[in-house]
Amino acid sequence: MPQPPPDGLPVYRLLTGCDDDAFCRRVSEALQLGYQLYGSPAVASDRDRVTVAQAVLWPARLPPSTDETGSRRWPGSRFPETDDRER
Repeated sequence: MPQPPPDGLPVYRLLTGCDDDAFCRRVSEALQLGYQLYGSPAVASDRDRVTVAQAVLWPARLPPSTDETGSRRWPGSRFPETDDRER
């Protein structure tokens, strides 16, 4: 059975905040816990403030699928999973 996220955190998280170092640290901390990025970041701005958002998902709930080219893809990802042979 897949392991749940630590500390009772939800499987899906939408991290939002000002576009600053604190927001980047929050995303980095989620990645260090084992979350994976889901989709592209979003950016909104008004005259005085830029707000960013990034969704993350706990990987136990993200089974890879195979697209029509045979590349493995994670849901929400635009890029195929690669290994060292493809770099």
